Amino acid sequence: MKTVELIDFPEKGYYVPLVPLDEEAFYQAFPAAWELYQKNYQRCEKRKQAGRDRMQQWRLAKGYTE
Repeated sequence: MKTVELIDFPEKGYYVPLVPLDEEAFYQAFPAAWELYQKNYQRCEKRKQAGRDRMQQWRLAKGYTE
C-alpha cells in the first residue's frame, strides 16, 4: 500500500491514508499494471466473443434464425 502511495507511515507508528492516484496517474507511475490490465482485458474479450460465437453456432444448429 505504501509503494502505491495509498498510505503513509510516519515515525509515530500510525497509518495516514492518502488521496489515491487517479487512473491515468496510477498507470503512468506503474506501467506494468497497465500492461497486465490490457492483457487481462483482451483475454476476457476473447472469451466473451468465443461464447457469443458458440451461442450463434448453437442457434444455427437448432434452426433458430438470426
